[in-house]
Amino acid sequence: MPRNYHDYGGEPAGPIEVHPHELTFWERRVDAMQQLLSDPRRRFFRSDEFRLMRETMGEAEYERMSYYERWVPAMARLLAEKGIITHAELSKRMAEIAERGGERA
Repeated sequence: MPRNYHDYGGEPAGPIEVHPHELTFWERRVDAMQQLLSDPRRRFFRSDEFRLMRETMGEAEYERMSYYERWVPAMARLLAEKGIITHAELSKRMAEIAERGGERA
């Protein structure tokens, strides 16, 4: 069975970093969004759906992005596919934030 680009299992990859690292502010924020959106009380999406979005984003994007960077377009794509938000609505909101000069705590 051929492997997909995201399947690293059993491949030589060098030493594995086993020490926890401090998450950055934006990584904590992305993680919190994922937890809220997949919470059983809200259930905007399930973990298997979220994983599928990350694993089908395309090899070039997948390889270029870090772990949490992959989560952002995966969540956006999934919410758009489910009709919860449109790409236009999301783009408009991102432009509003950029006009303000970035993010607010």
